[in-house]
Amino acid sequence: LFHSINYNNAVNDDDKMGRAQLEHMVETHRKSGSLKLDEALGYFHRAVKMRPLPSIRVFDFLLGSISKMKEHFTVLSLYKDLGFVRIQPSIATMGILTNC
Repeated sequence: LFHSINYNNAVNDDDKMGRAQLEHMVETHRKSGSLKLDEALGYFHRAVKMRPLPSIRVFDFLLGSISKMKEHFTVLSLYKDLGFVRIQPSIATMGILTNC
C-alpha cells in the first residue's frame, strides 16, 4: 500500500481547498475522531501540493491517524514523501514512526 506523489504538478488548480480550509477540516476530524483512511490520504496529498505548506501539525495528525488504523506501511511511505517536499519532522512525527 505504498503511495506516491506526482511532484511535477505541485499546485493543482482544480483543487479549491485552501490551506486554512484544509487545516480547519483536519482539526475538525481531530476533535471528532472520525477520519477514515481515504479521507486522510486525500488530505495528505492535497497538503503536500500546497504552497506554502501547512503546519507539520497537520501532517503529524494525519500520520498519527493512519498509524492508529494499523496502516504502518502507508505511514512509512507517506513519511518518505514528506522528505521529498522538504518538510522537517517534529518530535511527534518521530514518535509516530517509532510506533510503526
